[in-house]
Amino acid sequence: VAICDNDGTLGALTGPWSSIASDAPVAGGRPGIKIMTKIATTTETGATNFTFTGGTGVYCSAGVLAIQAGTFNATTPLSATPIFNGSDANSTSHTAPSVPTGVANGLLVTVHSTDQAGVATCSYTPPSGMTEKVDTATTNGFTCLEINVLALASSTATGAKSAICTANRPCNCASFIVNPG
Repeated sequence: VAICDNDGTLGALTGPWSSIASDAPVAGGRPGIKIMTKIATTTETGATNFTFTGGTGVYCSAGVLAIQAGTFNATTPLSATPIFNGSDANSTSHTAPSVPTGVANGLLVTVHSTDQAGVATCSYTPPSGMTEKVDTATTNGFTCLEINVLALASSTATGAKSAICTANRPCNCASFIVNPG
């Protein structure tokens, strides 16, 4: 799961899953991102709750990316800790950083987020060649989150991946690779 928010703190974004990486928000600028993982079993049939606290006006987006069992390495699901790239400048090009060492048959995952400061609608166009899995497109002027995937053919660097946002705002983005099974 990836969670983004600009009005609260990373500590205020909690859930029952393991937090593997995060990048703090900048007030009035880029949103924070928290990335969490969970390897589910067939015995888990109940709902999962995530809590977003921090006072008045906390608005955030969350997206869940499910990856089928057997298609990833359950012992070491990620090749490395996610890498973040945040920008406090207004832009519509929100770029997730390159992962320096790819993983043949791995799955590149990029996360792109923005906080619209309550004034704009928002949605994303995924990076070229990537498949969009989550777009929390919104018309309420708060946060927007995009998650994309790309199957990797080699172990070369992945290259930076830019998603185009309809809101001209600061952003925070992340990249990581899911190891193949």
